[in-house]
Amino acid sequence: MPDDLLEIQKNWNDLGKRDPLGVIKTGICKEGGEWESKEGGKWDLQEFFQTGIDEIDSLLKEIDQLNLKLSHKRALDFGCGVGRVTQALAKYFDKVDGVDIAPSMIELANTYNKCEDKVHYYVNHKNSLEIFKDNTYDFIYSVEVFQHMPPEYQENYLSELLRILSPDGLLVFELPSEYESLKRKVFFNFYFQKVKFIHSLYWNKVQRRPSFALMQFHCNPRSKVESFLLRKGAKHVYTIRNSRSIISYNYFVTK
Repeated sequence: MPDDLLEIQKNWNDLGKRDPLGVIKTGICKEGGEWESKEGGKWDLQEFFQTGIDEIDSLLKEIDQLNLKLSHKRALDFGCGVGRVTQALAKYFDKVDGVDIAPSMIELANTYNKCEDKVHYYVNHKNSLEIFKDNTYDFIYSVEVFQHMPPEYQENYLSELLRILSPDGLLVFELPSEYESLKRKVFFNFYFQKVKFIHSLYWNKVQRRPSFALMQFHCNPRSKVESFLLRKGAKHVYTIRNSRSIISYNYFVTK
């Protein structure tokens, strides 16, 4: 594993020990639009996993409305964390796998696994997904994962996901495209990007850095992502703008 990817693994493994639920999903939007932070151990475990159920229920309805065919044999949750979405996918698929770069997250995912007969978790220590065979999965899902790695790794793993996606399978993922303003770009780069001099002069001097200082945040322009996917064998790429505060899209990719 390259050194910079190894550092990402180290940081997320630390986050998995520090506040695993809070870094996976930082909070919820309550009725009326009020944001309720869940960082710092504030999640109720049942409430946390219910967000995954709600998310997948909504996603499957959207896939149906888009008239996209979907086989329900085998699914993969890429960047699964502690299994928030993986467990929810078990409602719809015969077999579900979750994979993550952080051993601490997978350890908890196994602890929370209520579907051991059909859900399995894997730690991936490589800059590839060679642990999975070609054309394995009918459905692959990944949300708020690719944003935490540089574009070269985004594209590398997307290429691998297309490889392991079955013919006529469906890949759904989310990826920020661009910043809506210069102010927003400066904000995200200051707090999240691995800007060496900022982290060395500021965050690394703080004895217990806040969680976001261990993360990275990267955009990848929609046009570039679409072009890359088509070059790598995607048959169709559908993009839908999502509701995040940054300009971000959900990608529905067929092979």
